[in-house]
Amino acid sequence: MRKKIIAGNWKMNVKPSETSTLVSEVAEATKLFTNVEVVCCTPAIDIPAAVAAAAGTHVGVGAENAHWEAKGAFTPVQSMSSSDTASVASISAKPTRPSTSVPAQ
Repeated sequence: MRKKIIAGNWKMNVKPSETSTLVSEVAEATKLFTNVEVVCCTPAIDIPAAVAAAAGTHVGVGAENAHWEAKGAFTPVQSMSSSDTASVASISAKPTRPSTSVPAQ
């Protein structure tokens, strides 16, 4: 059976300077959740801080608002390929409507 995923994002509600604290709080609040995968999907500007804060924890990091195309003028999203250099585990993509999610390949 596939492991369930708890994933969340925060849009523009957290500043980059607050990212480490939030990811650490998520890690602490979910440390007993052994049967699920926990992922924080952050805006692109927060990815480096989120990856650093999640290091050594069970929390994965994803990028929010990504496009499935590798290149192109898809404002305001980022490409999935641009996130792989930051150790991003998954992508939260919204190709057609806010509730749509596409896992990283």
